[in-house]
Amino acid sequence: MMLRLSQFLQRLGWRSRLPRTVRYPARSGKWRPGLSSRPRLHPSSTAGLSLIELLTSTVITTIVILIVGNGLMSALNATKTAEARTARRTELNRAFDFVTNEIRMAESINRTNSLSASATTSLAAVVQNAGLGSAQLGNFGAIALYLEIPIEVQAPGICPAGGPNAGQAPPTPTDYDQVVYDVRPSIQGWLGPRSVTRYGRIPQSNGVINPCSSPVSSDTLIDAISTTMPTAPKTVPHPPS
Repeated sequence: MMLRLSQFLQRLGWRSRLPRTVRYPARSGKWRPGLSSRPRLHPSSTAGLSLIELLTSTVITTIVILIVGNGLMSALNATKTAEARTARRTELNRAFDFVTNEIRMAESINRTNSLSASATTSLAAVVQNAGLGSAQLGNFGAIALYLEIPIEVQAPGICPAGGPNAGQAPPTPTDYDQVVYDVRPSIQGWLGPRSVTRYGRIPQSNGVINPCSSPVSSDTLIDAISTTMPTAPKTVPHPPS
C-alpha cells in the first residue's frame, strides 16, 4: 500500500515550512481579525441629516437672521432719525440767527412812522399802513413780524449795468428795507403743515443790502411749523416757608 507523500515525509522527520491554509468562517457583517486592516463602519454612522433635522436647522437659521436683520434695521433707522434731527436743529439755528440779526439791525420793529402794533392794532394793519398788501406779499398768512432795516449804501439815481434793475431807478423805499415775516400753509416741496416766509430784499454775502435789488416775496425760511402751540407745563406752587 502506497503511502502518501506527506505521511512519508513526516516519518522521515521533515516538516513543511509553508504556512498552513487558514480557513475563515463565512462573513457575517462583523469585523474579524485578518479579514481587513480597518473595521467596517456601521451604516448609521455615515448617514446624512434627516428631514426633521434639516427643517429644524432651517427654522433656527431663519429666526436668527430675522432677529439680526430687525436689529440692524432698527439701528439704521435710529441713526437716520438722529441725523435728521441734527440737520433740522442746525437749520432752525441758522434761521433764528438770521432773524435775530435782522431784528438787531432794524430801526423800527412792528411799527411805521404813523402806526404801531398794540393790543388794539394788529400787525396786519401796520403792514397795510406801510403800503404792503397781497400785491407785494403774495398769498400771505398770519403776520408775525414787521421790520424796517436801514440801507447803509447810498442809492444811485439809476442802477448800474451788470446788477439788478440795471438802467432803472432803484425800488422804493431806497433808504430802508421793509421786511415782513408771516406764517402760512406750506406749499409743494416744503414740509407741512405751515411755513415761515419772508418778504424783503436779500442781503449780500457780506450782509450789505443792495438798494437796487428788488424785494423777494414768499421766500420760505422755515417749514414744518405746527398748527398748535405746545401747552405750557403747570407750575406747582411751593409750600409756604
